[in-house]
Amino acid sequence: MTTYLFDMDNCLCPSKQPMDPVFAEKFENWAESHDFAIVTGSPFDYIERQIPVSILEKARYIFANSANSV
Repeated sequence: MTTYLFDMDNCLCPSKQPMDPVFAEKFENWAESHDFAIVTGSPFDYIERQIPVSILEKARYIFANSANSV
């Protein structure tokens, strides 16, 4: 099984900004059939502000604080 890793800032969404709603819808559809992880140097509260909960719930892993928190 393949797990795709995505950096949050400047990959899934602009740095320190919410994910674009059009992209979020497309990503969520993709996430229905793929395993993925979100990786960021930011703390978890930033992740919650930037990525919709519906996408976070589909993530296999979320690595926050430069993977110092899982």
